[in-house]
Amino acid sequence: MAATDNSSTLLLSQDDWRRVQEHAQTLNILDPKVSLEYGLALQKKIAALPNTLMNQLKNDLAPQANDLIPALLAEIDTFTPEDDVLKNPMKNRKAFKKLRAEYNKISQKIAELLAILQEQELVLMQNASTLKKLESNTTKLYRSLLMHIEAGKLCIIRIEKILEAAPAPSDAFGDEFATRETIKLSLRSFKERVSSLEITQHILNTMLLQIRTYKATNDVSLNKVKETYHKTIPAWRKKLTVALRMGDVVDVIYASKGGTEDVDVEAANKGLAESISDLKNSFVSNQTSKAALDEVYLLSKALEKELQKKDS
Repeated sequence: MAATDNSSTLLLSQDDWRRVQEHAQTLNILDPKVSLEYGLALQKKIAALPNTLMNQLKNDLAPQANDLIPALLAEIDTFTPEDDVLKNPMKNRKAFKKLRAEYNKISQKIAELLAILQEQELVLMQNASTLKKLESNTTKLYRSLLMHIEAGKLCIIRIEKILEAAPAPSDAFGDEFATRETIKLSLRSFKERVSSLEITQHILNTMLLQIRTYKATNDVSLNKVKETYHKTIPAWRKKLTVALRMGDVVDVIYASKGGTEDVDVEAANKGLAESISDLKNSFVSNQTSKAALDEVYLLSKALEKELQKKDS
């Protein structure tokens, strides 16, 4: 049979087709192992694939992560302080205190979520590697099965031509005892084996599509976890940490005044505005926490001096 099947042509190389044609010439359907067991070992390997898939894959996503991720992201979205609170911490001390309390509450939940996401990222990465190997192995099995089928079809065509043309077909097999009826019976058994392989081909094709679907779903989950773990939450925490550090500066200023409310709000806000970009940059450039705290400490001292000058 010529290589006319588009799917077969795409999957099998010219070298594969050469081997298929060579193999088809060597098949002896009078051998019971050929007529009754052709491709059987390959079918057994394919039959074991579903168990292999289920045994090697780990849980797609931890149940607690499934519940926590959307809930926490929604909570984060709603937890957006007003610009006036962020820009004028001296005028909004009560709002800052509330902000800090809400942040601490959510921060604890986020810490739990990050631990889950870190573990889940590893699971999904392992699954990605496993699915890639399974896809590769299954594709190889599919190619091997396809080569068996195509070689079997070529063999069937060859035998049918022999039966049509040769007055004594046994001569073509080198078996003087083989009768035309014996050859026909063997050919019928061999055709059933090839038909069985074609059924397995359809099953394997479905299985390969399933693996690719699992792989695509796993990749989506992995990207979601990575985005949440490495970008969304860290960016949100960084932004709020800057704001809360500003609140800490305000607390230091009030503490330096003996807890009184007699503070030059305008001057304090001006000092904060001049220094906040430096503080933000320290976080954006991923400096250490100690470096960021040092910036806050220096800012508080500078503002303290400014307020003392205003009072004098």
